[in-house]
Amino acid sequence: MPLSIAVSPYHLTTREPPAMASLLLADRVVTLLPAPEAGRTREAIADAADRLPRYLRLMESWRWSMPLWRQGVLSSGLEGEDLASGIAPVHERVYTDDSLAALRALMNGAPARTPDQALDALCADILKGGPDPGINIPIAAALDRFALRHGLFSARAAPASITQKVEERLCDRLFAIAVPVLLRASGERILNAREELADSLGPLREEILAAARATFGEAPTGKGAPAERLRLAAREYTLAFEAARKDLAAGDDEEGRRVTHGYVSIAAVAAPPDLVLRASMAAARAVNRGGRGRAAAGPVPSLDAPDADRLMLLVIKPLSSRPDRLG
Repeated sequence: MPLSIAVSPYHLTTREPPAMASLLLADRVVTLLPAPEAGRTREAIADAADRLPRYLRLMESWRWSMPLWRQGVLSSGLEGEDLASGIAPVHERVYTDDSLAALRALMNGAPARTPDQALDALCADILKGGPDPGINIPIAAALDRFALRHGLFSARAAPASITQKVEERLCDRLFAIAVPVLLRASGERILNAREELADSLGPLREEILAAARATFGEAPTGKGAPAERLRLAAREYTLAFEAARKDLAAGDDEEGRRVTHGYVSIAAVAAPPDLVLRASMAAARAVNRGGRGRAAAGPVPSLDAPDADRLMLLVIKPLSSRPDRLG
């Protein structure tokens, strides 16, 4: 089973650690790929880029990642399902379910846009880093639901916003490792690193999956406790990265940008399947009360069945220094 991670298009645009670490460590990464209504043919994309300057800007900002798309490391869907198809059902639920009225108010009502206007607004929000909750909340919820349906991890950054801190309250920490990754590099450099580190990446991916399965009661395979095997796999990968570091992070990449590397903490957590909507509801209630700072207080509403599957998250944040203990 491959290690697959769903990554926010916002993180891909800014090249934040959740995206950069996932692109190196995972077998495959899935994200939202904005596209015109006419489809993803070369002609349709070129036509949309001519009409919509912000769509062109977004595509240009992703140019560094094109080798990863071509090699199948990065994609917009799995098993015939495109991630983008999950956004409309989230919109429909928010704008028709009365239990989500507070969230609907936060999202400024149902958008009335033509397809071009919707694509332009989406690209503008991704380029600006997500200030419009009417756009970023449905994207985040659709990404998590896609991950749940297809057995993917969903990547997260370290909690910073009120909504993210509410999310943290709703999650159960399972395990964590610290490993080095390329923090700034072109798609070609990442592909080179994946090839150079293939012998240690394979076991690390397997042990991350095994440790996750073990926390949900699946019988472990292989010898030794899953947590100890994961620690050893992380250590072997770290040693391999350090041995190849001068080549992996030497000089500038093909874009003329300095390649940088560093350690990240990767914490696996289990979350309810409706995590984004529940956390956003809590934030919306606090805003409606005029108390942004109190969003994390009080009960958080449950929107899905309590016995639904648990969503698996990987919370990825940079570390300021090399850990004392490798792996």
